[in-house]
Amino acid sequence: MTRIDPPLPLDTPKGPAMDCFYVYEHWRPDTNSCFYVGLGSGNRAFKKKRNSYYNNVIKKLNLMGFDREVKFFAKGLTQKEAEKLEIERINFWGREKLTNLTDGGDGVRNPSIEIRRKIGIASSLSNKGRKQSDESRKKKSIALKGKPKSEEHKTKLRKPKTEEHKRKLSESRKGKKLSDEHRLKLSKIKKGRVVSIETRKKISIATTGKPKTRRVKNGNNNTIITSNTT
Repeated sequence: MTRIDPPLPLDTPKGPAMDCFYVYEHWRPDTNSCFYVGLGSGNRAFKKKRNSYYNNVIKKLNLMGFDREVKFFAKGLTQKEAEKLEIERINFWGREKLTNLTDGGDGVRNPSIEIRRKIGIASSLSNKGRKQSDESRKKKSIALKGKPKSEEHKTKLRKPKTEEHKRKLSESRKGKKLSDEHRLKLSKIKKGRVVSIETRKKISIATTGKPKTRRVKNGNNNTIITSNTT
């Protein structure tokens, strides 16, 4: 193991498969401070896209005409050595001063609930306002088709909605009008669909005793009339 202290810029470390890992740091040239600690092999240290906190620092640096500085702290490590040293370096700088989402090591592979929450927030911030293209949606649809769901996933999908949840869904849908294109798609999906006897029984049990509703056309608007008759 070769250790450099203080960290200095080096060429990308290379070595045998078992000891080709390294620990690196990304520094801000405007404040001469470390803002990210990582481990990796090959060109990992030079990849720019990370979490949203990290990406925001990069954006600020670019606006000021700077770029991050890549410094290698140690090279020629095994994976276990690199994980241990990464934890040490993050602890040395203090994670509150870094853009790392975990304490290092295997944190990303086995994150705690708190880390998962932070990763979720970072992911939602980075995806905010982003719209998926039709091609991207199609690829995801194809990838998910035929993919078996775990029993845990099925249970979550079947989990009954609370009254509060139902109320919020109802309020969010009020006043929304479906486009002709959307109506046509829904019509095509339902055409030819055969409802099993078991499903019909479930629907019957679920709606028994509930007031029935029917839509009446009133000019350009649909009026919903509730009837208590069964």
